[in-house]
Amino acid sequence: MPPASTHPPAGTLIAVEPDLRTTAAESPAPHHPPHFNRDPHEHQRLIHDHTETVLHAAFVLTGLPWDTSRPLPRPTGLLIHCPATLDNAEILDTFTGHMAALLQRRNRLFVDRLRLRAAVHALQSPTPGASSPSLEQAAQLLHRLISADDLQRQMTDNPDADLGIVVTNTVAEHATRPGHYRPLNLTGTPAETAARPAGSLRLTRHTGPEPVPHDFLAHTIDTREPPDTQA
Repeated sequence: MPPASTHPPAGTLIAVEPDLRTTAAESPAPHHPPHFNRDPHEHQRLIHDHTETVLHAAFVLTGLPWDTSRPLPRPTGLLIHCPATLDNAEILDTFTGHMAALLQRRNRLFVDRLRLRAAVHALQSPTPGASSPSLEQAAQLLHRLISADDLQRQMTDNPDADLGIVVTNTVAEHATRPGHYRPLNLTGTPAETAARPAGSLRLTRHTGPEPVPHDFLAHTIDTREPPDTQA
């Protein structure tokens, strides 16, 4: 990972983290056999793999360059530096829509419902003579946003939502449609948050017809039962 003094290249930084507070009892597909109820380590690995698969598929369907994107260290979830920019509302809405649709498709295959929290930040090449945040500082900002109490509370209060996505102000300025996002509160009163938001928040769930082939995600997720470690 580049040192803190290194200016980040242009592109987009995307963090994704599973929201693991959902129980299997809340799953919309209880008729499927449980896949994660034997070994907690296997559960954690599969959740990580499915999170990466959903993100990868959303990149492909949106036309973002997954193969040239770079994973960065993160204790939990995923942190990806994408060389492309989500710099307009059409691209951001398309990416968000595919993420929600893929989650819906994945959750039809497994008892354990997967919900995701995501954060998106636009990286900008530094202007000559001007300072800009380092890649490490940008990653720290995304960590604060994706872990924000406000986002987690909204996910709890809106159990139908499969995806909670936060965009930083550099993205919100050019790529959000009026009424789709609301200010994200990190600290301060609601009035202070509205005046100087740390980012913008949207909760979403795909409810329409699947915009991807029926087996697109099924073929990329390992649906086999993990080994029975208690046998």
